[in-house]
Amino acid sequence: GCIPSKALLHVAKVIAETKEIEQQGIVFSKPQIAIDKLRTWKESVVGKLTKGLAALAKQRKVEIIQGAGKFVSPNMMEVNTADGIKTVSFDHCIIASGSTAARIPGFP
Repeated sequence: GCIPSKALLHVAKVIAETKEIEQQGIVFSKPQIAIDKLRTWKESVVGKLTKGLAALAKQRKVEIIQGAGKFVSPNMMEVNTADGIKTVSFDHCIIASGSTAARIPGFP
């Protein structure tokens, strides 16, 4: 799964573990979720891991191009970047498609 999902799944796992430990006599109060604080934490996790991945890519001389792309041939693609269209030729290509979270009206 993606980094944000894994971060939130970790929180859910910790909450579940606090319920499971009750069998051994350790009881926690009902968790209160501060959604804005949780969202800020999740974004900080995403930021740290993304920067780490970018550093690894740079170290291994991997070129990262951000934008919307399309293949124009089996070994070439055009990427619409913030600086314009960039044509890239390659022997091998790795595409890491990302996503942007959608905000639902009425939900924090």
